[in-house]
Amino acid sequence: MKHLRGLFIVLYVLVGCSPELTTSQHQATAGVRGCWEYGVPQPILGSTPNVSETPTLEPIDWRTPTASPTPYNGPWPECTPLPATPTRTPTPVPTRTLIPPETPAIPVNPPSFDIQELGDFAGVATNQTAAFAPKASDFIAAWIAWGYGTEEATGDVWYRIYHRGEWYPAKTINRDPVRKGQGGVAVGFRPTDNAAVIAWGDSSRNIWISVSKDVGKTWDDYAMPHVGTVQKMIIDDSGLIHLMWIAVGGDDRWLEYSQGQDTTWSTPYRFVGNSNGWGDLEVVQDGAGVVRWAVVADAGDAVRLYRSTDGLSWTESVLPTHAYMYEEARQDVDLLVVPRNGSWLVAAAWGQYSEPGLFATYSLDGGQSWSTEERIAQRRPALDANGEESTGYRAGYKPSLIYDRTTDALGSIWNRLDAQQGWQVMFSYRLLNPEEAGVGMWRAAAPPDPEQDTSLPVTSHGWQARAVAAPVGDPMLLSMEIRNRQYRVVVQPFHPTPLIKKGTS
Repeated sequence: MKHLRGLFIVLYVLVGCSPELTTSQHQATAGVRGCWEYGVPQPILGSTPNVSETPTLEPIDWRTPTASPTPYNGPWPECTPLPATPTRTPTPVPTRTLIPPETPAIPVNPPSFDIQELGDFAGVATNQTAAFAPKASDFIAAWIAWGYGTEEATGDVWYRIYHRGEWYPAKTINRDPVRKGQGGVAVGFRPTDNAAVIAWGDSSRNIWISVSKDVGKTWDDYAMPHVGTVQKMIIDDSGLIHLMWIAVGGDDRWLEYSQGQDTTWSTPYRFVGNSNGWGDLEVVQDGAGVVRWAVVADAGDAVRLYRSTDGLSWTESVLPTHAYMYEEARQDVDLLVVPRNGSWLVAAAWGQYSEPGLFATYSLDGGQSWSTEERIAQRRPALDANGEESTGYRAGYKPSLIYDRTTDALGSIWNRLDAQQGWQVMFSYRLLNPEEAGVGMWRAAAPPDPEQDTSLPVTSHGWQARAVAAPVGDPMLLSMEIRNRQYRVVVQPFHPTPLIKKGTS
């Protein structure tokens, strides 16, 4: 007994002279003994690792890293045994809690957020694109950011996702830097499981389809058997991907289409009469099934419309042009196909490069008959004594069409370029109901005569934007603020109805 009492005294002296053990040291001791000393903070039950288990290594992700979570440092529950009871706490056996998969709910309203900055970059940002999830309140935007430098400046393909009321951090999807004007990007959501999908091209114009089921945390990449620059992607209700891209052969450029998913794709369809790569694609579903529409501005003097019910064979028609000028250098063609009054509103708009102008035509009966070509904007500043455009603006560029169901109006977001103040985003519209006063003319337009200019700015100077249609509610504006060697990408709601009602009252 004396020997035992002496041992306790020695241990007490040693403990009293030794530094206090850290929590991790206590944890290591408790892991071996299966108990915790009285008063020592304990981790939350189940957090002590089982040393007998083989750890699972996480795969290395070559994309933008996600910040690691902050380690838990307490507080922990204290061990408080009963009086005269040994302080031995059995080591708990962790049990796995099954988490059911999320079932996205069909929203009553689209995503609700105010203006949101998506990214701020040195150099140049291009190819901005965005899409809404058709069966959930999700949103994805993507763009390519290039370093400021030569025409061959390398860049990265960026994306950012809005999911269940939260913006996730911006990340890159490309493996290696992409070259300017080479790859392109398009985005969408797969309605069958709400997976995010990004179609993008690398520096060799190889097209990749990347799919994420966990809000961009991990991606499955599928190489398409075709080569080109991504132009437009739409995913129908069955999950089938419809893709348009710019193919290049020598000095020639043309648009092609294919449908499929993963690594299985249909034989590409080449749209004829095109050698500059300007076009757009829409896919709609009605009682007859999936209908594909495409509009292409060829290198000659025509804007061609294509329609297909199977994606393999297409019918072609030529839209009315040249009512106001000879548009020999079209660019930024846009297509809109939406249901209206038991039929389909089909509209096309295009910009003009060398001599600025913005024009449109539309059909109220699903493409059977068309309006004449209509002018939205056509403006070039007068030349000063030195032959320069020193004052005034060029109109218009980069149209994106929208349909406002409340006012039954066809609208267009477009961009003008002021000689002194730079870019600015504009909005014009025309009423479609023949009983409305003023139907048959574009309002807030910019004709050549400055005295007839009623154009309506929707941003300050220094911005470009395009409209992104929503499955429910108003569209979004995907905007870029252009500063000195710096571009900022922003998304914000756009409400056309008040502007149209004010302009027609």
